[in-house]
Amino acid sequence: MRGETNIPQKIWEILGKHPAIQKDIARNIINTRALANYLIKRYGLNASLDAVISAIRRYQTDKKYEEYNTSVENILSGGNVLTNSNMACLTALKNQDTIKLISGLYDALGAKHEIKIVNSGKHIKLIGNISIITEIKQQLLEKDVIKLERDMGEVIIKTSMQAEYTKGVVARMLNEILVHDINVHEIIVCLPDITLLVKQQDLLIAHDSLLKLCHRGLGNE
Repeated sequence: MRGETNIPQKIWEILGKHPAIQKDIARNIINTRALANYLIKRYGLNASLDAVISAIRRYQTDKKYEEYNTSVENILSGGNVLTNSNMACLTALKNQDTIKLISGLYDALGAKHEIKIVNSGKHIKLIGNISIITEIKQQLLEKDVIKLERDMGEVIIKTSMQAEYTKGVVARMLNEILVHDINVHEIIVCLPDITLLVKQQDLLIAHDSLLKLCHRGLGNE
């Protein structure tokens, strides 16, 4: 045996990062021996082929990915997927001046324009149409502006309120995006809406992949 004590845990960690492989395992359409050979070579595993095969089979049983995948897709089935382009994300320091200014601007603009506000310990982020976000930036003190991200787009998934009680809904969406090598800049959950902020150049692919995910729950592939 070649240092095989922690092989199952190592294999499960690797598989957890590859949603496409997880789906193939759940559907029983993957060659376990071929996958084991690939993982040994790709990650330089110090383990025998049989040990890796065993770990993959145990992952298939222990993780219950198929049941998890079905419950999540049932929640997403029939969900609407919408997009908004020409978006921007402004990050500013959170202090009394910034809060006062943003509150006043939000009262003036919020009724006519949708602006999303993300509030953290030290920073405030504002997400909206580029023209509105630029207007807000011009009102802020230069020292309070951290960065302005342009050329953004948002994908809005309108799902069920039951998503709050179903494990893995957001993770499933992120996995679907990850398969297409798309970076998600922000995630905003305000059920029934889940909003993902991506680069505008990735907006179409993100929309199509999430739309297929929602339709999959209706029996479409």
